[in-house]
Amino acid sequence: ISEAYYYLGLNYERKGQNDMAMQNYKIVADKYADKPIVAGALLGIGKINEALGNETEAVTNYQEIMDKYPETKFASEAEQRHGSINLKRFLNENAKVYQVQKGESLVTIARKFYITPALIMKLNNFKSNVVNVGQKIKIIDGTNFNILINLSKCRLSLRDGDKLIKVYQVCVGAKDTPTPTGDYEIINKAIDPVWFSDASTGGKGRIPGGDPRNELGTRWMGFKPAFGIHGTIFPDSIGKPESHGCVRMHNKDVEELYDLVSEGVPVKIINSL
Repeated sequence: ISEAYYYLGLNYERKGQNDMAMQNYKIVADKYADKPIVAGALLGIGKINEALGNETEAVTNYQEIMDKYPETKFASEAEQRHGSINLKRFLNENAKVYQVQKGESLVTIARKFYITPALIMKLNNFKSNVVNVGQKIKIIDGTNFNILINLSKCRLSLRDGDKLIKVYQVCVGAKDTPTPTGDYEIINKAIDPVWFSDASTGGKGRIPGGDPRNELGTRWMGFKPAFGIHGTIFPDSIGKPESHGCVRMHNKDVEELYDLVSEGVPVKIINSL
């Protein structure tokens, strides 16, 4: 019965009939809290709340899924949506106004505040990277940005000091090719990085960025020689220990992170339950 109400709600949601969808989802949430399908109902309620602009309620819905039903198939999307709202809130709440000085560019301003030009453009909805003397723009102070990667949980957390901004699901090193633990920092970055596979062992040699065979995906952020955070052409590996030592992310996630963090951002890698 609980699944019947859930699928009724899902069908209404897909048709854009949010009132009827919410009615059926709430029956599941209120009467069948001991059933795993309640996580799906909470996800549906959260998505409707989010669409209606009720972000506080949506965050509560997503957090309940993450806390009570982490093993369900709905937890990953709840975590992603929860993180996206947190990121948007962080940017809105921490943005401050800065007046462009003589001789400055987006690059020099970004360097001053330990962020990226892409983040400044996002904050200001800029279509061009040109700024003028005296212009007032929004910036974020990224001095305390840092990345924490927990290998055992296959999670990467972007933080401002100890404050969590967003969590991403990642793929980490396999047992025979582990991701190194320790303290590092982002030492280089690249868009559409070239991948040098080992031709001597049957690899493909030099694979240019953008090539569908390129296993680094769309972005690279190196934290140690031969190790980095990058995209992937193997999305099914995300959430598992299957890489050759690097940290893989969905391409859309690594593109977002790439625009948020600059070179020099600390990276701490742990293996903790």
